[in-house]
Amino acid sequence: MEPLVLSLDFSEVNPAGSTVRGYPQNGLNKATIRSYMKYDNDDGSFTLYCNMTTGNIDHRERWGSAKGMPFLMSHLISAGVPEDALRQGPQKVPLHKLVGKTVYFNYTRPNLLPDGTAMEGSYPKYRWMSEDTFAKSN
Repeated sequence: MEPLVLSLDFSEVNPAGSTVRGYPQNGLNKATIRSYMKYDNDDGSFTLYCNMTTGNIDHRERWGSAKGMPFLMSHLISAGVPEDALRQGPQKVPLHKLVGKTVYFNYTRPNLLPDGTAMEGSYPKYRWMSEDTFAKSN
């Protein structure tokens, strides 16, 4: 019998059971970016998700439509992308290069039900900030 050898990439994977999907505590937090995912919508727009880990809690933020652009811009600045670089007109942003970076934010949890799930119509709020602003606020 020939030895079994697989080519695997665990660079963006946490061991099962090492993190829990949930909500960070209210207030100042920082997170490590794990991945970005883009979903194309039927109307030609898209929704962008950022999966992050704070402590042992996995959570995500999403952006869609033109109304979400200022919030996405704040997130990118928090991840270390220079604001001047973002203001240079239409461009391709290599989000994969932000994986592993730390982002800083003030977080408000959604209203939660007794089982820990969010109430319908209640959503978490992220207020992104630079590392300097985070350090001064902490």
